[in-house]
Formats: sequence, structure tokens, C-alpha cells
Amino acid sequence: MGGSGEAGSARDGGSIGIGVSALPKTLDPALASEPLELQMLWLVHTPLLTYRRAGGADATEVIPGLARGLPKVSEDGLTYRLSLRPGLTYSNGTPVRPGDFERAVARVRALHSPLAPLYSNIASIEASARSGAIVVTLAQPDASFPNLLALPSSAPVPRGTPQRDLSRRPPPGVGPYRLEVSGSTALLRMRGFALPGVAAGHVDRITLFRPRPPVRQMQAVITGALDVMQEPAPLDLLPELRSKYKSRYRENATASTVALVPSTATPPFEDRTVRGAVSESLDGETLTRLYDGHLTPSCNLLPESVPGYKRLDPCPHGQRSDPPDLPDAQQQIEKAGATNAPVTVSADPGVPRSVERYVIRTLRKVGFRAGTKGGGGRVRVTRFAPLIPHPAAFLEPVTETVLDSDLTDLVSQGTLAQKTGEAADSWAAADRLVVDEGYVAPMGTELRPTFFSERLDIENCFRFQPVFGLDLSSLCIS
Repeated sequence: MGGSGEAGSARDGGSIGIGVSALPKTLDPALASEPLELQMLWLVHTPLLTYRRAGGADATEVIPGLARGLPKVSEDGLTYRLSLRPGLTYSNGTPVRPGDFERAVARVRALHSPLAPLYSNIASIEASARSGAIVVTLAQPDASFPNLLALPSSAPVPRGTPQRDLSRRPPPGVGPYRLEVSGSTALLRMRGFALPGVAAGHVDRITLFRPRPPVRQMQAVITGALDVMQEPAPLDLLPELRSKYKSRYRENATASTVALVPSTATPPFEDRTVRGAVSESLDGETLTRLYDGHLTPSCNLLPESVPGYKRLDPCPHGQRSDPPDLPDAQQQIEKAGATNAPVTVSADPGVPRSVERYVIRTLRKVGFRAGTKGGGGRVRVTRFAPLIPHPAAFLEPVTETVLDSDLTDLVSQGTLAQKTGEAADSWAAADRLVVDEGYVAPMGTELRPTFFSERLDIENCFRFQPVFGLDLSSLCIS
């Protein structure tokens, strides 16, 4: 994944420019939920807990942020006790107080943020200004709660921060950078920033340049007018990017999974044999091509960067790296008496329509009357890309739609497990069960592209976070 950005030929100072197709709609941490918004705010608003500054699976490990250590959790999994580090101040010099965390949660709720449902399980928050203690009580156990505490929306905000949309004048935070949103949208380095586990930045100023289409961004990075492009290049220019500029181009795996999800409540997908045949019919090579190469085929619902991932080998319904066995899938569907059954296919936002069309063609090849209308069984092409990179966030939506006591028990065991190893075993077993039963037919993990100018030293200064994307604090100028 590259270096840590803390050594090698890294040098401090300078300014870089990042191309965008659209500027962030909001940089209020209580409201921000889009990738670019979170990528910036992650460096401005350090929460009580945060993620390890590392690559790969280590990048989703929760570590202390503004808290002195990881939370102490009660045996029933309902109470989390943390302690705020002493001497912390916001970028405007205001001291950080324990009650500021409660204020942040209150703002998320009061503003009816798209993130508000994530906080619905918090029953109470108690904070002591004297001891720095923060005690959070949940309504029910939630093993992913530490990950929620690691979101920018959970970062404390100062006393006096109003409960209204502050998109135009975001509140100050604690982090290696602060925001500038007057005249331009930029990150300004906080010189002297020091917080254990949270890397300080190298570049003094990181500016988002005015919106321009990807083709112009690519040209600007080639000439050095821009330093970073984070959007997919036009398809006809992608081969040149991957060959001529391969030393400056990266494609990194995100904490996401693209998958086919059949409705198990209606025919023909109440039959496990039919669901397995559908999964068997998927072609990893074709799916990768339809995603312009920005997809790594996978048989797991859990992506590799998420705790509990254990590669399924062999895949229960055919390897994604091998050509699909369409005749066998067709035969299984025929034996199940599902030939010519009507099937409606839909694709969620963010999924290329070409993938939806491919699924329809494939289902027709194995014997269904498939289309975007017509009733019958339903199949949804969706993205599992939760803001919380925890196995529960991937698996619990499945338990809500299928009635499988074994799956429910495994998810419950993972949630209640006191030991990391036991939890990981439960999550891995649940992942295998979901795929084996055909409740989900995983297609692969999405890749996020990044193209850099020659000015940047990406051999020594590059770090990618599977949820927030490119860690801008890791970048440095050669």
C-alpha cells in the first residue's frame, strides 16, 4: 500500500492542488457523508477513537484518538467508558471538554443528519469535566460501536457550536489540518500538531480546484497544473494511464462489496439450489471489464480490509477467477422447476447500468424470463459500502431480510464475543454461511483510482484508507 509518509524522502511544506468534478456540498461534520467530504474532515476532526494510519487490513483497526485509550466495555456490552486526553485544544485555541462529545451527537440528531440513524442506539451520555471521563450507554449491544466513535461526526465540537447547518462556516476541530472555506476550499496544516497514533501532515496547503471534468483533470495532472486526480479516467484514456503513467497511478481496494441479492421470500429464490445456480453463473472477468477494471472479483461478502475476513477457498458456487459454468447453472434451475420463471432485476445507485444489463442477459441464458419489469422473483444489484468498516455493518442487513436462525446466532456470537479471535471466527463463519446459502452472491470489491503529478513523492509518501480514501496527510512534495 505504500510507505507511511513519515520517512524516506518526505519533506515538509509547499502546496498541492486536487482536481474535483464538484466541490463538497457540506463540510459540517454532523452532516457530511460523501467520500470527498469525509476524506477532508477525517484530517480536521479527530474523534475519541480513530483508525490506525496504515495500509490494508491494518487501516481499519480502531485505536485511541482524543481518548487516552480504548474504551472499557461492560460485560453486557452496553456501557463504554472512555477518558479524554488532557490539554487538548481545537484549531481556534478553545480547550476540548468531555461534554463536547455529547454536543456532537446532539447536533447530528438535531440536524436530522443522514448519519443520525447510526446514533439511535445511544441511550445516554455522561461526561465529567473534573475527571475527563465519558460514559456512553447503549440500548443494546453493538460490536461496531467503536467504529462509530471513529467517524468525524463523532468528533467533539466546542461549547457554543450552534445546532444548525454550518456548511459555510464549519466548526473547528482537532487534527493535523484545519479548514478554509472562504474564497477557496482548502486544508491548512496545523504546525506543531502532535497526537499519538495520528500522523501530522507534510504539505502546508491542500486546495480543491474548481470543478472540471475528469479528462481535463487528467491533462492537468500530466502537465503539473494539478497534483492529484481521484476520479476514474475516461475509458479511452485508461490504458494510457495504466501503462505510460503506471508509476504515478494507483488503484486501491475500498471497504466495499458489489453483490447480487435475491429476494428469498418469493419464488424462485426461496430455493437454495436456484440461488446457488445464480451465483454460479456470474463471470468475474466480465464484471471487472464492466467496471473498467475498478473491481477485484471476490467470493466473500466481507471485503479483505474488514475484520473477520477469511478468503473462501474454494468458493461454494464456483471461483470468480474461473469462467462460469452456465450449462450446469441452467441444469440446476431446470431441476428446481424454475425454468422460465419471471425475475425482475434492479440496480442501486452507484452500480453501472451495464452491470444491470449483464445480470439480465445472464439470467436469461440460464433459463429465467428476466428484465427490469415483470414481477416474479426480485434480484437487486447493490453496493455494501457502509461508513462503518465492521463485519456487523455488512452482515446485519442480510439477517434482517432472511429467516435463518444459524446466521442470526453467528452474528449474535460475533457481537457478544469478548475475545477478538472468537469474534473473528464468528464473523468468518457468518460470511461463509451467507455465501453458501446464496443469500448474497458477491461480485467483488471496488477499487478507487488515484493519479499523481510528478511533483509528489508517492513512493515514500502515500497511504490509503479503505473508508476515507487517499490519506491526504501522507502526501509530500519531492
